[in-house]
Amino acid sequence: KKAKLIEAFRNFLERISATTDDTATQTWVGNTLMDLADASMKPNQIKADGQAAKLLKTAVETFERLKARAGEEVPAEVNFQLGKAHRLLGSYKNSIDTFEALLSKTPMMLDAQMEAALAYEHWARDVDPKYAGNAFKAALNGGRPNAKKENVIWGWGRTSQLTQRDPKYRAKFFEARYHVALCRFLWGQRTKSKPLIEKSVVDIMRVADLYPELGGPEQRRKFDALLKTIQKELKQQPVGLPPLPAGN
Repeated sequence: KKAKLIEAFRNFLERISATTDDTATQTWVGNTLMDLADASMKPNQIKADGQAAKLLKTAVETFERLKARAGEEVPAEVNFQLGKAHRLLGSYKNSIDTFEALLSKTPMMLDAQMEAALAYEHWARDVDPKYAGNAFKAALNGGRPNAKKENVIWGWGRTSQLTQRDPKYRAKFFEARYHVALCRFLWGQRTKSKPLIEKSVVDIMRVADLYPELGGPEQRRKFDALLKTIQKELKQQPVGLPPLPAGN
């Protein structure tokens, strides 16, 4: 019953998108489709399928139609959502192309930087292992250099460096550091490189030594679960993170 209601609403939104020239209305349609797609995906699902994929494809069509009509005046949020939709559909090159164009103009848009790094990370998990190293390297260290040979997409490493000192970006800092360790582990796992996997342990423990709470209980549980997974891969006892100091 829920699926039928969502499909009926998708058809309704698709008709609105196809018959209006109003930027605000089309943006609302696209964002609503994105929200419905997110709600239709399973927890921790990387690539959409079924109804979620159908919603995302309609969102892509809406955003592309909006861009064609708006030209250079298209809002940054539209390209952000378009890049995210492509990532969730597994269209990683299209996603990265979209984020490169967006970040060339708005490099400090942190959410877009993190989405672009995630697109590289998910691409690396999807490609043939012999190409995975380059994609994981881009997720970690950035990619798409500009005319000055500076990476337009920062990658998780630089994102974590630039968010470390500002308390208002603390949640983004820990999220970036988590993905640094995750990327290194997945890279080592896919290329069968034990040194890379061991380095992912260092990535986690270095942050845990500086910030034992690791951004709060939920984020700490993520780091702990990842560390246990890495320890199992290294044939070690999966003890996870050391206990918090007394008083924390």
